[in-house]
Amino acid sequence: MPYRGAALACLLVAALLAQGCADPAGPADLLVSFVVGPTSVAAGDSLEAVVTFRNPTRDTVTIDYGGCMIAHLTVLREGTEVNMQLGPHLICTDIPRHRHVLPRDSVREVHYVLALLQASEFPFPYVVPPPPGSYTVRAEMLPPLPVIEREFTVVP
Repeated sequence: MPYRGAALACLLVAALLAQGCADPAGPADLLVSFVVGPTSVAAGDSLEAVVTFRNPTRDTVTIDYGGCMIAHLTVLREGTEVNMQLGPHLICTDIPRHRHVLPRDSVREVHYVLALLQASEFPFPYVVPPPPGSYTVRAEMLPPLPVIEREFTVVP
């Protein structure tokens, strides 16, 4: 019988050591969702694009990125990028940044898309209504985070 107790103790120690040796959680462990709404807007209306990073692990996960936001948004029409107005408008640099997602917590980024096309550049920018039809908002993040796309429609 004394061997049985020693065997159980060894199993317990081995299990604790194996758990302590597991790789720490990283950005690939995050569950990323991307929601755009409303999915149908008139020219000049805005829609919200929300990227959520959920950490289902027991470890704090650090996301490394450059610029202001983790996700960089672009708008496409028929696979070609269009110059639709995006926000928030922040003055940013390419200084590396870090965002920590605590265990079993989430971080949200809210972006805005204004259904207007910028027709010219500084110093004399002006906007025009976009043609009605289907558009795609693409959220790009540094690997290993995914690139996610969602569609919306501009109605007449």
